[in-house]
Amino acid sequence: MFIIYERCKNLNMINADIDWRAWEEHLKKVFPFSDAIGTEDLFFTEQYGKTVLSVKGQRYFVKFVKHITDGTHFISPQDHHPPIYLTEKISLKKAEWMRGAKTAFIDTKGNAFLVLPECYLFVMGRRVDVESPLMPPKPSSGKLFKKTGIKLVYALLTDPRLDEDWGNDLLNVPVRELADKARMSTGSVSELLSEMKERGFLLTDGQFKRLVNRKVLFDQWLHGYMEYRFKVKRQCFKADRITWWEDRKQECEGFLWGGEPAAAILTDDFLRPQKLTLYTDKPLYDLVVDGNLHQVSAGGNVEFIEPFLNAEGEQGCVHPLLVYADLICSSDDRNTETARRINDRYLRRIIEAN
Repeated sequence: MFIIYERCKNLNMINADIDWRAWEEHLKKVFPFSDAIGTEDLFFTEQYGKTVLSVKGQRYFVKFVKHITDGTHFISPQDHHPPIYLTEKISLKKAEWMRGAKTAFIDTKGNAFLVLPECYLFVMGRRVDVESPLMPPKPSSGKLFKKTGIKLVYALLTDPRLDEDWGNDLLNVPVRELADKARMSTGSVSELLSEMKERGFLLTDGQFKRLVNRKVLFDQWLHGYMEYRFKVKRQCFKADRITWWEDRKQECEGFLWGGEPAAAILTDDFLRPQKLTLYTDKPLYDLVVDGNLHQVSAGGNVEFIEPFLNAEGEQGCVHPLLVYADLICSSDDRNTETARRINDRYLRRIIEAN
C-alpha cells in the first residue's frame, strides 16, 4: 500500500481547483507519444463535475497528488472509469508496485503506466525538464522555508498579538525575544528577517514592521512545512480500535491533539477521525497500554510526532495552522471539507489580512 500526500494548486487540497488545461498542455510536452498514441489521443474533459482524462478513447477519473509513498489505499473505479494518478514524480519501486496493482499513473517527467485496449504502456526513466503544473513553484533558495525559517514564520503567523496589538506584536519585539520564542539564535533571526524583507513579506512602516503578502507567505510556508513533516521524528502505532480517544478529548496531559482528532474538536465533530495524531515529546506509556497500541515501522492509525515549537492552540489541540497542515498531508478525501472549515473558521483572518 501507499500513502498519497495530496497538495493541489495553491495548496487547498481541492482537485477541482487544479488547472487541468495547464496539465493538458504539460502532458503534451512530456508524455511518451508514439505511433500508437498521438497527441490528439490525449485530452481532458469533465464528467459529473469531475476531471476526466481520455487517452486513445479510454477514460480515467483523474486524481491529482503530490507524492506516492509507503502506506495507503487507492480510490476505486467510478462509473466504470478507472482512476489515474497524476503526480509530481514517482520512483521506480513505486511505479513497479502500481503496475502490479494495475493502477494507471503519469508523472510530470513523462513517466507513465497505462493499459489501453490496443496498447500497453510502461515508461520509466524520463526526466523532461518542464515546470510542473501540479505544484506552485518551490520556494527559491534561501533559509526562509527550511527548518529554521518555517519555525520563525510559524511563530509570526500564530502570534496572538498579530493585527490585534500592532507595534507590540512578535514581529516588533527585540530580536533576542523573537529568537527565544522561535528557539533559534539571534543571528539566524536577523538573517531570516532580512530574507523576508527581500522577498516582499516584510514591510517597514516608520519604526514598525508589518507582515504582508501573507497568502503567498503561507503557501510557501506550507510547502516547506510539508517537506519538514515528512522527516520529523515520529512513532507509528497500529490499534484495532481508536474510539478511546473520545474519552481523552479533554484529558490530554503530556500531548496535544493534531490532525484528524484536532480537526474533529475544532469543527464540533464534523469529522470522525480514522487516524490519531498526537504531538508529544514524552513516551506516554499509559496511553500505549490503555489504547493497546502496537508499534509499527510506518503507516498505522496512531502517530506520535515531535512537537513543533509552542504549538498549543485551543481545547488541547495544536494551533489550527498545524491542524490544517496535517490535513493537507493526509491521504483521505474526507479531510477536504474539514480543511476548508478550519481555514474559514480560524485561518482566513490571519492569512488574508495585510
